[in-house]
Amino acid sequence: YLDLIRSDDSDELLPDVVVESGGTPFVYFVRRDTLGSKRGDPHELAQLVRVLACRADARYLAVVEPGQMVVYPVLMDDALPSPMFTDTEAAGYATFRGMLSGTTTQATSNRGARRSRKAAAQWLDGLLFQLLTDAASEIHRAVPELTVQQVLALVGRALFFRFLVDREIVNVVDLRSISRRATDLSAVFSNLDALLETCTWLDKTFNGDLLSLGVSNHDSRRYGELKQLLASSADTVCWHLTNIQCKAVRGQLPFEWSGIYFKHVPVDVLSQVYEDFAHQFVPELAKATSIHFTPRKLAEIVVDGAFSALNSTTPDRARVLDPSVGGGVFLVLAFKRLVAEHWRASGDRPRRAAIRRILM
Repeated sequence: YLDLIRSDDSDELLPDVVVESGGTPFVYFVRRDTLGSKRGDPHELAQLVRVLACRADARYLAVVEPGQMVVYPVLMDDALPSPMFTDTEAAGYATFRGMLSGTTTQATSNRGARRSRKAAAQWLDGLLFQLLTDAASEIHRAVPELTVQQVLALVGRALFFRFLVDREIVNVVDLRSISRRATDLSAVFSNLDALLETCTWLDKTFNGDLLSLGVSNHDSRRYGELKQLLASSADTVCWHLTNIQCKAVRGQLPFEWSGIYFKHVPVDVLSQVYEDFAHQFVPELAKATSIHFTPRKLAEIVVDGAFSALNSTTPDRARVLDPSVGGGVFLVLAFKRLVAEHWRASGDRPRRAAIRRILM
């Protein structure tokens, strides 16, 4: 929940409490007085719901004040969803407890509320999958000479770069080393030259193995053939890749790229989306390279079991190998567990240097 801890230099509205059961978040709470001057502004509360939806975990947000609790479904909607209930009587709280345990179904005509009961996290996966598939399909239609692997790599690189920016791993001070033909970080795919420079920077920074475009060295001239392939449809390709940075996809979807806050999206959710995307968009490649879809909850059970069975060393000193890695969901969850174990063993939150050592 580190992304939900308020910082001194931000006035972002964030929840006060999360209620878990067995390590699974069920509901976030925010006090009415925490809203301050924003308590009458539905836009601010809708923003909080959207932030929590990007985390893909708890299904509900409860706004509490003495004598009253208003419960909203956590959905990826532009507007604030209608409350699921505002009952202040004991029966209302009993109903809410039943909703959390899954033993009670809240009768309501609100479509959004019905959707929130069906899947705690799949809505975000489905949205990202649809956006990625739309972008990949349009790029392949514009440039059919591209291999499917190249299309996947271009879309994946744009998504990865957006993640780096939202997480502030890449900042505006890095722009000149990334591309001299981009005016800001959201424009690094906005024209063909900037796109190629950005891809070269990604290759150098991440060893050239990340979402390979099928070329063999770090020389900027390596992309000569790719530049020729993209030249006639560069505007279309760059438009779709730039959409991933901050814009809507032709207004066809109810929620746009700019409304997904990757600062709050768990890394393992992206891994799961990649596996799903690869299987749906290029099933032959996914089968040939043994990319298998593993639901995140199932992967969490496997990783927890592996750490529980560890007896050769302490959990914080464990080494992890996944010889059949696909989207990386097991490795990401194991890495997060190792960071937590280091924190638990030392009593101090691991800093960047310690996290790098864990990765090594």
